[in-house]
Amino acid sequence: MRKKLEEIGTYFHNKVLTGDYDFISCDKYTALIRIDNEFTFKLWIGNEPADCFDFHSILPEFTNQIPSLPFTTKEERTQGWQKIKPFVLKYKKDVLLAKKQDELKKLETELNKLQS
Repeated sequence: MRKKLEEIGTYFHNKVLTGDYDFISCDKYTALIRIDNEFTFKLWIGNEPADCFDFHSILPEFTNQIPSLPFTTKEERTQGWQKIKPFVLKYKKDVLLAKKQDELKKLETELNKLQS
């Protein structure tokens, strides 16, 4: 069983390093991707992504059980980040910026109501 987990971890690890996944969305700290149209993962993209890029899970047992899954070198983290970076920047520009602009319009409307 341990050998199978290692193989599975290596498979997903390599998919991320080669950019062989679908980008779904992101926020300030994590990006959501789907591998093989079936398996969804969160990747940590916050705090200087080139240094901290990795699989993200609220359950530490997840990555501890599959030691081949996390990126162990700065080179791997940088390679993974470089693959997802264009998607993250475009998403932040197109989607997150539009949300912030909508929020700003709502606040301006509220402010104008309060001032009248």
